[in-house]
Amino acid sequence: MPQRARPTTYVYFFLIFLIAQFGIHATLVTMPYFWDEVGSTVPAAQAMGHPGAFPTPAVSLYLAGVWKLFGASEVSTRCGMLLLSAVAMLGIFLLSIELCGSLQGAPAIMVAALTALSPLYFSQSVLAQTPIPAALCMAYGLWFYLTGRRVVAGLFGLALLWVLFSSLPAIGWGHVIPPRPADFVVMTARRFSSLFLANFHFLGTIGLLMGLRSGRLNRTRWKFAGGVAGVYFLSLCVAAPVLDRDLVPVLPVFYTAAVVGFYSYASKWRMALPVAMLCGFLACLWFAPPFWSDSIENSLAMSDFSDMQRMTAAYLEQNAKGQVVATAWPLSVVLKDPQFGFVEKPVRVMRLPDFSATCLAKVEKDSAGILVRYSRSWDPPRNILPINRATRWFGRRYLGYQLPIEPDEIERKLGLHLAASWQKRGQWVEIYSR
Repeated sequence: MPQRARPTTYVYFFLIFLIAQFGIHATLVTMPYFWDEVGSTVPAAQAMGHPGAFPTPAVSLYLAGVWKLFGASEVSTRCGMLLLSAVAMLGIFLLSIELCGSLQGAPAIMVAALTALSPLYFSQSVLAQTPIPAALCMAYGLWFYLTGRRVVAGLFGLALLWVLFSSLPAIGWGHVIPPRPADFVVMTARRFSSLFLANFHFLGTIGLLMGLRSGRLNRTRWKFAGGVAGVYFLSLCVAAPVLDRDLVPVLPVFYTAAVVGFYSYASKWRMALPVAMLCGFLACLWFAPPFWSDSIENSLAMSDFSDMQRMTAAYLEQNAKGQVVATAWPLSVVLKDPQFGFVEKPVRVMRLPDFSATCLAKVEKDSAGILVRYSRSWDPPRNILPINRATRWFGRRYLGYQLPIEPDEIERKLGLHLAASWQKRGQWVEIYSR
């Protein structure tokens, strides 16, 4: 496609990406609100309906506009974000064409496929959170700059800063700088691992090294794109908490660099390694890592989590009338507020920081009639984190791992027994009552 293609060409490709995005996310369009959505963006968008209220996160402003046109619901939220992700995909496609230059074999198509099926981009495409708008601004900003339209590129750069910084008050400014040097080192290591190793990204790193060796990544356009992506990545290393989704804006540059490396060598490697990456991405969407915990929002596990939260809320609404339910966020929030669509009437809730033994030990025996605990990460059957004291400490401090408390200990300390439970593909919910 030429640098200045006809407008209809852009429309055709946008429609292709739009159909593709809705096609691969068809089963997620009705997914209930998930995790951080109920903590920041959705409440901020809901606040638009109250006089004098104005949402801080930029994505909430967009979401409020979608609701104004189509009504506030999970479906309109998912469809609105998929529309935004398709617009971002067009920008990523155009950027990859510019970066790949004269490289033969339609590498931009492969970059688009890798991006769309990447576990991080795939999951964020339906969530009302910052990464997709940020990726959109990053992709178009770089593309307009590389094609000589610097003023428009600057506007997208300002939009990127607005998208990112407008979300900080919702997160909390105290999370921006790691409190200790040791935390900074570990968080930086996690960022590097997430970008260059995890989710089969080690194959992309091989492609990146191949591209550097071939000399194709030493050109001016790559120095600029890589520099912008590098500055963004390094800025994440001083930000806490460490969320894999924050890497979404730099993934297109990383995948394009990998594809350039793959396509720079013999034809037998040209398709083998990127196809292996695609297969790895699909595996990561469906299966948990074999030996360690993973974030629920990085895969299709997020759908299971939301479904189980809704199932739990329905059970409690029928069986916990008048009783205080002790549980942790985000279930504690959706039980109290019917606007999220999990309950019709508010449920009395005692919010717990987490489900650790230390936290439950502080709960008074008669303060709650029901305790609900549930999996907050995607744990494999052979998780290595509980092996010994050192791995438990490291997992608890840096990976969010919590040592499970036994049911008999809950009964002994709180006088509650297991009343109901269910599991779904490695995730679980347990409800204890008197």
